[in-house]
Amino acid sequence: MRKPTTSLNSSGRLAVVLVLLVPAAVVPVWPQDVSGDRAALAAAAGRDLQSALRSYEGLVSELDLRDVPPTIRGYASVTGRLDELGEELENLSRQVLQAEQLAPDEFAQLQTDIGQLAVDLQALRREAFPLRVWAYLHNHGYRRPGWGLGLADPLTLSPPVPQAAAGEVGTTLELWAARGEAESGQLLVVSFGNDLPAVAASCRPLRGRTGTIPASSVQCQAVEYLADAPDGSPWPEILLPPGPVDVPGDSLRALWVTVSVPPSQPAGVYEGELAIKPTGMSAIRVSLRVHVWNLPLPLPRSLACSVPVPPATEGTEATALLATFGLTPASGSNSPQQPAATVAAGQSLVGARLLGWQAWAAGQSRIRLEMDETAGLLLRVRPTGQLAASLMLTALRDALDDYEYLRLAERREKDSPALAELLGEARKLAQGPGDETAAAKLLQLRQRIGDVLGSPDGTE
Repeated sequence: MRKPTTSLNSSGRLAVVLVLLVPAAVVPVWPQDVSGDRAALAAAAGRDLQSALRSYEGLVSELDLRDVPPTIRGYASVTGRLDELGEELENLSRQVLQAEQLAPDEFAQLQTDIGQLAVDLQALRREAFPLRVWAYLHNHGYRRPGWGLGLADPLTLSPPVPQAAAGEVGTTLELWAARGEAESGQLLVVSFGNDLPAVAASCRPLRGRTGTIPASSVQCQAVEYLADAPDGSPWPEILLPPGPVDVPGDSLRALWVTVSVPPSQPAGVYEGELAIKPTGMSAIRVSLRVHVWNLPLPLPRSLACSVPVPPATEGTEATALLATFGLTPASGSNSPQQPAATVAAGQSLVGARLLGWQAWAAGQSRIRLEMDETAGLLLRVRPTGQLAASLMLTALRDALDDYEYLRLAERREKDSPALAELLGEARKLAQGPGDETAAAKLLQLRQRIGDVLGSPDGTE
C-alpha cells in the first residue's frame, strides 16, 4: 500500500507526494479460526482500497498542480479536498493493515468507508475537470491555454457547469461504426474565466489506407441547455443547427460530433482533424479517428420504432426530421400495440438506447416509445420557429443500430463461441437498470460485438 502525504510549497499550491508504506500486494492476514467468508471479505477490502489508491494517484497525475493557475475556478476547493481524501486514504490504509484486530462492526464500517472514498474520488474527479483539462493542454503544447476541450461519449451528459462535467481529457476523439451508420461523440468546450464568442468548428477529410471519408460526412452541433433537470437546473437537451455558438465565462458547452459513414465506405481506420476556435482566440485541434468495420447495416433498419409527437410539432417537418433518425410518429398504423418501455428523465439517454437491446432480447420487431412527463420532449420548436431534435433521438437512432448488431450476432452465434459469450452478456445487460454503469458496459459490449462481426474469422 502507498501512503499519500501532502505538503504546501512556497507558492501555496498543493504538492502530493506518494511514499511507500507496504507492498501493494499485502492484504489482511486473519487468524486461522476465522471463517473463509470473512477472510475473503478482508481480501476484497484490500483490493478495493488498492483501486481507490489507483484512482487517487491517477487524479494527482492528471492535475499536475505545480503548473495549474490558482486563478482557475475551483482550484482552492479541489486542492483542499484532495488533501482531505489523501489523509482519508492514509487512515484507511492503516486500518486495512490492522484488519485482523477489528471487531465485526468496525470491519463493516471499514468497508463502508472504503466504498465512500471511491464515491468521493469520483465526485472530485468531476469537480476537477477544468483543472485536468488545463493541465493536459499545458503538457501537450498549449503553454497557457485560455480555454479548453474535453471528451465524452454519447451517453454521458454534463450540465453547463465545468465542475460537474463527466468528461475525460485528451485530444483524440475515437469512434467505431459500420458502413452506413452514424456514430457520435462529444467535445466539451470549457471556459477558464473569459467569455468565448462564436466558437466554431471546422473539419478536414478523414483519410485512411483504403479511402477517404469526406468532411461533409462530419457534423458538429452545439447542444442547447434547458431548465429540464428534476431540480429545475439547466440540462443538455437539444441539438442546434451547425454553426458558431457563444460560451459564457466559467461555463461548459458540449459540441456533438457525428460521423455518417457512407454505405459503400471500405473498412479501415480513418483519421482527420477537427479545429475548434472561438473568435479572436487560438484554435485547439483534435484528432478524429473512425474505425469502420467490414459490416454493412441494412436499410431500413429491422426494428420499427414509433415515438410520441406533441401536437405543436406534428406535420411533415416533424415526420421528415424523425426519419433522419430512423423513427416514425406514433399515430395511426405507425403505433404498435405493445410499447417496449417508458423512458423517464432519470433514465436519460441510456434508457432510450437500451430499448434496442430489450427489444432484441424480447424478440420484438416493432416498438413504441412512451415518455413520462419528466422526460422532456423529443422535438422542440425553437424561438426561430424551426424544429430541433432532442438528444434522446440520437440515442434512439443508436438503439436501432445496436439491434442490428445483436441480430447479426445471433445469426452467427452457433459458429462463433466469442459471439455466444458476448450475447450472453448482452441478455444480462438488457435485463438490468439503465444507469451510468450500464452506459459504459453497453458501449464496450457494442464495440466488442462489432469487432467480432467485422473480423474475417469471427473472433475478438
